[in-house]
Order: sequence, then structure tokens, then C-alpha cells
Amino acid sequence: MLEHKRNHSQKIRTVQIRCYDKQVAIDIAMDKSVADLLNKLREHPATPNSQQLVALKTVSNSITMDYMLSVPEERAQLPIHKLKQEALIGVYRQNAHKQNLSLLDFTFERCIGKGGTSEVYLVRHHVSGRLFALKMIKKQYITDCRRLEQILREKKILSQVLNHSKFIIPLYATFATKDHLCFLMEYSAGGEMFYHLQNYRFTDDEARAYICEVICALEELHQHRVLYRDLKPENILIDLRGHIQLTDFGLSKLDLSEEQLTNSFCGSPEYMPPEIVNRQGYSYPADFYTLGCLLYELLLGLPPHYSQNTEEIFHKIQNEDISFPEDLSSDVMSLLQNLLNKNIKERIHDFATLKRNPWFADVDWQAVKQKKSAQMPIFIDIYETHIHQEFLKIDVNDLNQKNEHGELSSSEDLFDFFNYVNESYKDIFQLKQKMRVQSDHLIDKKLLQISQSSAKKKNLQLNLNDIEKQFSKTQTLKQSLTPQSVMPLSLLRKSFQQMMKEKPRKSQDNHPTLSTVLSDRPIIDRNYIQKMLQTLTSKKKPQSPSHNGLSWRPPQVKRGSSSSTHLKSSISQRGQSSTRQIK
Repeated sequence: MLEHKRNHSQKIRTVQIRCYDKQVAIDIAMDKSVADLLNKLREHPATPNSQQLVALKTVSNSITMDYMLSVPEERAQLPIHKLKQEALIGVYRQNAHKQNLSLLDFTFERCIGKGGTSEVYLVRHHVSGRLFALKMIKKQYITDCRRLEQILREKKILSQVLNHSKFIIPLYATFATKDHLCFLMEYSAGGEMFYHLQNYRFTDDEARAYICEVICALEELHQHRVLYRDLKPENILIDLRGHIQLTDFGLSKLDLSEEQLTNSFCGSPEYMPPEIVNRQGYSYPADFYTLGCLLYELLLGLPPHYSQNTEEIFHKIQNEDISFPEDLSSDVMSLLQNLLNKNIKERIHDFATLKRNPWFADVDWQAVKQKKSAQMPIFIDIYETHIHQEFLKIDVNDLNQKNEHGELSSSEDLFDFFNYVNESYKDIFQLKQKMRVQSDHLIDKKLLQISQSSAKKKNLQLNLNDIEKQFSKTQTLKQSLTPQSVMPLSLLRKSFQQMMKEKPRKSQDNHPTLSTVLSDRPIIDRNYIQKMLQTLTSKKKPQSPSHNGLSWRPPQVKRGSSSSTHLKSSISQRGQSSTRQIK
């Protein structure tokens, strides 16, 4: 090992870097870091406008490598010998457009995710040169108070409750544009856990490594009185070093006490516990059931009770026992049975009991919490991407042109209160953000009143009217508030009415169509699935370079990505539903 390091230190490499229209050659030792390379580039006499250099990027547009080259902490840990023999490009600082962060401060690089109500893009910040993930939620779908409540709840959880968690996706900022509400978050280079489950399933040891991190994440959520309610592979992101990051907290329940029950019918059908399907009151044990579903899918490739038919899933959850292949170890089978128990009182429902399970006997929980475990099963190749190709093929040039012309600019409307910059990261953006006029506090207070009320919810316009009245009262007491800081109610109504004209189509019975509630399922014969579940463990594939010994799962046995939502349903004892609609 020492000889290997000595050889690298003795070797010199010439790196070609394009800065504007000039090609600059930098000689640097192989054991030096990319941060050292950037410093030498700034000091080189041939480098134009060197003081404005903030980052580097690859000529080949390698997403993972470009992300590492854009983040100072990653550049400092990335040795030169890991760079491919290709030229790099200097990234220069551009001036911010105004005090508050907006879409004008970013350039769209790639599309990395797309759904019915939102898109996710890889964007580059003009001032820092840093790459971020930008989740853009379409305003036209925020047609009732519940949807707005979900968005604000997610913002509150990420910005206030779990601001520095190791297992929660970091939130840098939120802001509104003409047509979207935007979450600026960390880019997770490993993509979704669901992406990796498309072709691989995990051994006991591999599944245990990830389940332990999920347990630590859920434990932290519960300690902050947050019921997650939406655990599934699609909401587990993998970071650059293979660790997990939970995302998507729109369905989470805030401030739930141990004795309190909640009744919302929500989540992903395959992961719903029986108490939700049966429309019973439920609490934190529901998250333990979804944890069992996740472990089951990691080990067997499909969730328990999986079917292409949602009503059949509900029927199985209510009435059928879960079958397990014989080759599962007795410890993990016992754990699954205890987590997936239909009887809440007999189900594992506290973390102390869970961690004492024999399957976790050799786990160092402190090491897991600090992310100091041995190398994680999923190895991230820094020159590979783990994003679905259909997203990467989407052209973003049109978005950049519209953004440059100001067509996507923020509009001062009823969503102006959404603007936020995380204090912990404000130095990255180098702006002095205007103080918000207590709007976040008022909105949070109002949403808490709404969520605790058993009465029928008012429409969004009336709730905004109440908030406007509170603003007016505050304005008379606080001299710091100016007329410009509070929108006239008439403009709020006008903006909302315009947004309502563009709301998505509904079916003839005025309910959202099934495709807006649940994702399409692949047409797979159910008997074939059951047969494959029993034979999966016998089929192996040679080790992939991007996975450390992950077991192969036949690609034809795949489930579609699951949509999670608030649902309204009247389900009979046999699990049949007459109507479903988004609340």
C-alpha cells in the first residue's frame, strides 16, 4: 500500500483544462487532489479571469464526476489519479440576479426525474458553480388546501425538524417560479434504491446494511414526532458513498404523540399496513410494518402481497398470510413475521426491541448512526450514472432559453411566502436574503389548525383570506412590515383563480382518473410472480462492477414505480373499493 502511494506521488500528470477559448495545461502529481488542481489553475499565468474560477467539469458531461468536481468538499478528497484521461472545463462565477434566490440563478443541466405533478432537474448554481437537484412542483396541481399542506409540511420537516440529519436529504432552499414551487436539494449520485432493485436483490448481509440505516432514519423521525408513512424504495436515495437518504415527506404526519391516532388513508398500496387499509386509527407501528415490507422486497425482489391489481393488494393485506421461501434464514424470517404481523399489539413497534432481534446481533449501531460502517453494498462508479435513461434523454435547452428570457421568473403571487434559504448553507449562495415577514410562521400555524380540525376543510381561498387577516393585524403592530411585503387579497385571488383555470383534467364523474392516483402496473401473470418468488434465490449472476456481490434478479420480474398519495376510499371487509380520489 505504501509502495502504491509512493508510485503515485512520483508520477506527474498533465491535465488539459479549457478556460473560455484558451487551453491551459497543468502539471500535477498523481497523489494530489482536484482541489490542488483548481488552485494551480487559478495561479497559472495563462488562465484568463482566474479569480472567477469556482469549479471544473468534464467534457463528456459525466453527471457523477461533474457533481464531485462542483463540490469543494468532494474536490478535496478526489485524487488526480482517479480522473480519466480527458480534458476538463473551467466553470466561472456569474453574478446573482437579485437578493432572493430564484431560478435565474441556475442553469438546467439534465433532467433526472419526472412524474405527473413534478420534475427533478440537475441544475448548476451560477455563483458557486455547484450542482444541485431541483424538484419543481407544478402549481396547476395545487388545487386544494390538502396538496398545499403536503408541500408546506415537507418544507417544514426538511428545513426545521430534520435540518442536519445524516439520513435525510439536505434541503438548501425553496422558492417559487411562475408555474412551479421549487425545492433545491442535494444531488444523490446513487439514484433511487428502486433503480438498483430493478436488476438486483440483496443477500442477508447486504439487506441488513441498508435496513440498519433505514432504522436509524425512522428512529430519528419518531424522536421528532414525525410519522413517515411513505417508506418505499422509490423514496430511498443512495449518496455518493452508498449510504441512504430518505426523501419525500409530503405524506408525513407531524407532532403525533405516542397515544394519538391518525386516520388519513394514504401511502403506497404495496406498503400499506392493514390498519390503514381497514380504515382504523393508526400510529407509529405503521412505519414498522412498512419497514418489514422494505426488508421483504430487498431480499425477495418484490413487496409482499404484490399484484398488478390494487384492490387485490388490499384484499391480500386484509385477509391473506405472507408466504416466505424456504431458503430464508430463520432469524430474518422471524423478524419479517414480527414486523409484518397484522395484529398491531403483536407487531414489533419500538426500536429497542427491534435492535435486540437476533438478526441484528453483530450490528454496531453507533457506527451505523455515524455512517462509519464498512463499505456499503452499492458501490458508486464515479463515471457512471444511476438515473433512468428516459429522463436523461429529455432536452433542457428550451428550459434554459425560457429562463434566460425571464419567462420562468418568479411572480409575486400567493406563493411568495414559500421563499426560504437554509441558514446553514447561505454562504454557498452568497446573498443577503430579505427577512420573511413571519409568513412561514403564520402558514405553519394555520396548517396545524387545519390538520387538527375534525371539521370539513375550507377551500384554499378562504384559508388564504384568514392568513391575510392575520397579516393585516401583524402589519399594524410591526413597523418592519411594508405594504409591498403583503400582497393585496384581490391579487391573491386573481392569481389563484388563474391557476385554477389550468388545473388537470378530471374524469366524467369529476374524480381524478386512476392514473393520477396510482401508477400503471406492468402486465405480469400473478401465478408467474408467485412461482418466481420461490425460485429467485437459486438464480445468480456474476458480480457487477457497480455492486459488491449483489444477487441478480431476472429483469422480467419487475414492478412499476409506485405512486403514493392521500386517498379517499370506501373499502369493504373484502378489500373492495367503490371510489378513490385525491384529497
